[in-house]
Amino acid sequence: MVSGYGTVLHVEDDPNMSFVVQRRLAKAGYEVVALDRGRPALDVADRRPVDVVILDLMLPDITGERFLDLLREKSNLPVVVTSARAEVETRVELLHKGADDYLVKPFELSELE
Repeated sequence: MVSGYGTVLHVEDDPNMSFVVQRRLAKAGYEVVALDRGRPALDVADRRPVDVVILDLMLPDITGERFLDLLREKSNLPVVVTSARAEVETRVELLHKGADDYLVKPFELSELE
């Protein structure tokens, strides 16, 4: 599908959350590449044009924090972190590490869009 708004790389291991976000963003005109692990997602970010990354922090293979560190070594892609971790310290730390935004789960889909 050729998207009107760009390509979103959604890195989320919860299949229900992934499905809901993917469906909403696709309806809004985005192409969504959904992966449930960080390392394959880093490979996708290296191999194809991506406009933004939506990143869960709790992944089964590497942490979202590590994903962000590795991505920032080679890219300035915008990253929106989504996590149930709502502590201010966590949010500030991720923003300092290079995240562009941080949404606490559960969030409104319209806010993400």
